[in-house]
Amino acid sequence: MLFGRVGVPSDDHVLQSVRQGWARPFHYVTKFGFEIKAGTAVDIRVSPTWHSRMTVGGASSIRFLRCTSPAETPWIAYANLFTVKNPACVSLIATVGGQSTRFRVPLGRPCPPLAPPSG
Repeated sequence: MLFGRVGVPSDDHVLQSVRQGWARPFHYVTKFGFEIKAGTAVDIRVSPTWHSRMTVGGASSIRFLRCTSPAETPWIAYANLFTVKNPACVSLIATVGGQSTRFRVPLGRPCPPLAPPSG
């Protein structure tokens, strides 16, 4: 959960990536859904180090506009396709209300454990 408003899978849940000949220039495709609290605008960007190796929704960034929903469904699900050159643990950046954070998504390959904080 990012900012209490954007649901993403944990980086220890490997998402299936399938090789697709039609997906160019990156051949591995993963379907991935974001859950966003109604009324929240979110920007998702591919980290600069990944620009030459992946896309989200066919681009280097995607914007989810501030959508409303009935009170009984306070979360809205958005499905997207990620394409990568090879299965990998990728880095994305989410921005909500001027605050940004980096998060990892395991597309066909597990993410390595994060180093413990020093100190």
